[in-house]
Amino acid sequence: MIATPKIIRAVADLVGTPAYLYNQKVIEEDVYDARAFERVFGEERFTLRYAMKANSLEALLRLFNNLGLHIDSSDGNEVWRAERADIELSHVLLTCQILPPQEELADYITRGMNPNAGHLDHLEQIAAAGGKDITVRINFGEGSGGTPKTTTGGYGSSFGMWHTEIPEILERSRALGLRVVRLHSHIGSGSDPQVWKRNVRIMLEHADAFPDVHTLNLGGGFKRSRWHDEKTMDMEECARDAYEVFEAYQERSGRRLRIEIEPGTYLIARGGILIGRVHHFRHKHDPDNGIDYNHTITDIGMTENARVCMYGARHHLTLVPEDDGREMTSTFVVGPACESGDALTVRKNDPNRLRRERMRTPTRGDLIVQHDTGAYCDSMAPHDYNSHGEAPAVLLKPDGELVVITYRGTREQLVQHEVKYSPTPSLAL
Repeated sequence: MIATPKIIRAVADLVGTPAYLYNQKVIEEDVYDARAFERVFGEERFTLRYAMKANSLEALLRLFNNLGLHIDSSDGNEVWRAERADIELSHVLLTCQILPPQEELADYITRGMNPNAGHLDHLEQIAAAGGKDITVRINFGEGSGGTPKTTTGGYGSSFGMWHTEIPEILERSRALGLRVVRLHSHIGSGSDPQVWKRNVRIMLEHADAFPDVHTLNLGGGFKRSRWHDEKTMDMEECARDAYEVFEAYQERSGRRLRIEIEPGTYLIARGGILIGRVHHFRHKHDPDNGIDYNHTITDIGMTENARVCMYGARHHLTLVPEDDGREMTSTFVVGPACESGDALTVRKNDPNRLRRERMRTPTRGDLIVQHDTGAYCDSMAPHDYNSHGEAPAVLLKPDGELVVITYRGTREQLVQHEVKYSPTPSLAL
């Protein structure tokens, strides 16, 4: 638990429920862990980027910037948000499927942003926008993620140029006056450490083809445990393994390459929780099969954390307080949306199969906490569904102060992009 019951109640009193709470101290601890690469490679040879798609809130971007991290962005709008948080564009790498419009791309490049070409057509677009020194994302055939939906390498992935296209990448780049200075590869989120290590070796095998490359960006996807049968990736072990192969490459080639990584989940997942409230507890008994069905209905669900219904992700749930003498029970826990898939308790990687959560018997008004929701929850929230609106966010500072960093979305904000227009029926019904 990253916050005491007293703090959780204070957040609920401050902004209501549902609400996100982020613990600054925990986030800083996880940044320190990721800097194992810096301690192994040396500060001058390593860059830690934050994959801002994991959570793009301005206060959190500012925290990572103040901690000295650079940014991995996945859309032109993310570049805009990073700059809005006073992050220098020279610290931003843009890796996306579809590049921004040429005028916008040219403006970003002129002011120092680093463009990453993930498709052959990107090379022409970047050159037309005035790009010179570029990154290229290459799919070297290795893919590994916590689920098929989070695997971003291998034959089944659309991300990055395929490794057999390297000769064409080089030919086009030279013809366009582009200099490839960084190689990038990202194999997936929640990846297997052994596959990640193998991909590092494959990247170095191909580095000889790019004489101007000075940096290898090894991507992100470092596993952060959210469940008792999951294992957090050992960053120091990965760093030491990478260092050995980088040193061997230097001895063979004479090139001393820099290294970058761009974690998102690893840096912020553990540092966030979602605070909700129990509204109903229902019990049903199936006499034909002798099975009890308990359902706990809360005000947190898919509109605050879509990972559960998208991936079959598992997040621990606890009531506050955890133990007040009430009997234990097994219950399905669901959200408030008018959607059967809005469940908080599902089987591993299978959102279509529910599981029961063991907890003390909930009662109306209890606070409930969903853990490890710092990453890919707020940023992926389909809050327009059922017109629920956005949940607010609070930051717990190391000195114990609670700071509201986003307000609850209003009804007016739900419709602010809509045009008042009343179509005339075309059929007489």
